[in-house]
Amino acid sequence: MSEKTIVVTMYGKNEAVESISISLFDKTESYSSESRGNAIEYRNNINNLELKDNKWIYACVAAENKKIILQKPLKLQFDIVKRLNDLAVQKVLREVDSMDLVKALKDADEETKEKIFKNMSKRAVAMVQEDIEVLHGVTKDDIQSSQNEIIEAIRHLSSTGEIVIAGAI
Repeated sequence: MSEKTIVVTMYGKNEAVESISISLFDKTESYSSESRGNAIEYRNNINNLELKDNKWIYACVAAENKKIILQKPLKLQFDIVKRLNDLAVQKVLREVDSMDLVKALKDADEETKEKIFKNMSKRAVAMVQEDIEVLHGVTKDDIQSSQNEIIEAIRHLSSTGEIVIAGAI
């Protein structure tokens, strides 16, 4: 992902902000005044505008040389399990239905399965693995639904403070 310069522009009337826009300017691999100039020039042009009827506009450079990481903030994917510590995984396992666990793991990657299995007894792991092998006729929607049940359990436990998701803000 390339580095960006972020320019925030606020539009308003009297003392109220009516809208805000964010503009991203690409940065080059090596620092040059020309690439930085695009954002600065844009900001200066905006700030030199004269508006009427108590309307105003103001732009500022909010961040430079930062990598912008866009994430879906509230949409958790099933691989969130890999970011849980062992105690959190054990708490989640107590909250979910065993059949949901089997369906959810049917299509899970090996790392996610391993994270869950290492927090179960050997006997329970053997039973779940056997159930996964004999589970036929399950649709992608069934698998997704079961994974969503586990995600909801993680979200609930996280919101109550019982577990912490590593790297979550």
